[in-house]
Amino acid sequence: MKKIRKTPEYYIGKNNYKASEVVYGFSASYNVGNALTYLMRCGKKKEKGMSDIAKLIEDIEKAIHHLQMEIDQLQIDSMTKDGMSYERAVKTLERIDELKKKFK
Repeated sequence: MKKIRKTPEYYIGKNNYKASEVVYGFSASYNVGNALTYLMRCGKKKEKGMSDIAKLIEDIEKAIHHLQMEIDQLQIDSMTKDGMSYERAVKTLERIDELKKKFK
């Protein structure tokens, strides 16, 4: 049987809650759970070769990325529920993103 690792300190809050306990406690989806985890650890995890501020920004950017993936999936789910094929829903979102970039 595989040995269970100890939770790193940067995933444990001042109240001794582990990030995973918070995610499970709120029944968060995969992407929202990852975003929460990145946000809860930001400012705590150190990475060799990175400044503290660069690592903090990286963790926030990763959280934003996961939240955007969640939004995209919710939009796809909504479109497919209304009868659109998955492939068409994905292409529709891609086209919306293109238009947003064009008009920024």
